[in-house]
Amino acid sequence: MTNDSNIGLFGQPMRWYVDRVEWPFVGLSLFFIFGFLVSYWIEFPYLEVVAPLVLIAQLVGAIFTAYFAGIRSGATVAQIIVTCFLVGFVSGVINAFLSLIRFVFIYPWLLLNLITEPVWSGLLAGVMGLITIGFFRLPKIMNSVKNNHL
Repeated sequence: MTNDSNIGLFGQPMRWYVDRVEWPFVGLSLFFIFGFLVSYWIEFPYLEVVAPLVLIAQLVGAIFTAYFAGIRSGATVAQIIVTCFLVGFVSGVINAFLSLIRFVFIYPWLLLNLITEPVWSGLLAGVMGLITIGFFRLPKIMNSVKNNHL
């Protein structure tokens, strides 16, 4: 029988990824819940205010996750992408579920959003994590290129 702590992706057990994802998940979930609750009482257009704020929050969550997992913890690029994908995926699930609750009687097609939103958000967060880690490792990459070609 295998030990479950040894099963994982890119040299890390799944518990490592869960530990990296839990605080961004909590922060984004609380932000989304607060935003949707406020949108009930304050009559402002969802597509003009809430949707862009949700996108910005997901991007900021991916950036912070990539920074803390990659720069502070020293994770590899593949581990960072997987971690950011998971943050985007779970935040997409929360966002899609809250949107469905809010608009189920107006837009019943939002049921399909339970599938597309997590995937799209996960891919977006993975790409944003890759861009973030590339930005912070750019001086090291430039020095290695400069030293190898001179």
